[in-house]
Amino acid sequence: MAEIIKQRQRVREESYELTLDPINDDKPAYWFDCDKNGNVNTDELSPSRLAKYNELIHDPEYEAIVTVISHSYTENAVAICECGNEIELYDEYLGACECPYCGEWHNMFGQHVTNPSCWSSGDDW
Repeated sequence: MAEIIKQRQRVREESYELTLDPINDDKPAYWFDCDKNGNVNTDELSPSRLAKYNELIHDPEYEAIVTVISHSYTENAVAICECGNEIELYDEYLGACECPYCGEWHNMFGQHVTNPSCWSSGDDW
């Protein structure tokens, strides 16, 4: 059995976006990456985006709205294989994965499993 050294975990990341939204819908809206307070890092903008930002940020026809963008994902568990190498445990095939160093297979709990090429569909009985 592989020794799990880091449990599988859910990670949530947040970023922020400043929308310069026209008060009247006859103009387009513009989006810029920002911090949680709506501050745009203007050093990262291309010259044309910087010009547009500077043009619209103080324009009374536009409203500045900060939006939180969040997404989450699951980080794989990490284990030490019986061969001594560190491996990630992930769903490569039906909940099991192969050690890239020694070729042994483990489930997502680190338990050793038979190579899937030897698995039976159950119809062989």
